[in-house]
Amino acid sequence: MAEQTTRRQQEGQEEMKIDGRLANGNYLVSMTQEEIANVAGYNSGYSIPSNLHEDGRVNGPLVLGTEFRVTKAFHQNRELFGQEKKVRDAAGMLRTLADMMEAAGPSEIIPPANEAPAESA
Repeated sequence: MAEQTTRRQQEGQEEMKIDGRLANGNYLVSMTQEEIANVAGYNSGYSIPSNLHEDGRVNGPLVLGTEFRVTKAFHQNRELFGQEKKVRDAAGMLRTLADMMEAAGPSEIIPPANEAPAESA
């Protein structure tokens, strides 16, 4: 099969192409190794384990018939993105607490939660 590059690929923008539909309803697609890595949950083609490459070299040609758990990777990424608001809220709260502690300065002593402050005479 002759490889053709599209304008987007030449500009560095990869593009998956649907080439056909199989009798079982699955699709036959053309993808770069980088695109396969991304949909499978890897950072890049270099992140795909070497045992999935024909020659055992990282970023070498992938073994035909290799299966990736794309749905699992999608759900893991979705879960991580769903936690973003919680992380940002917690970071904001910590910033506010740090600002309060800095404003109090070293002259104010904040007793630990389990100790009562010493009473002055």
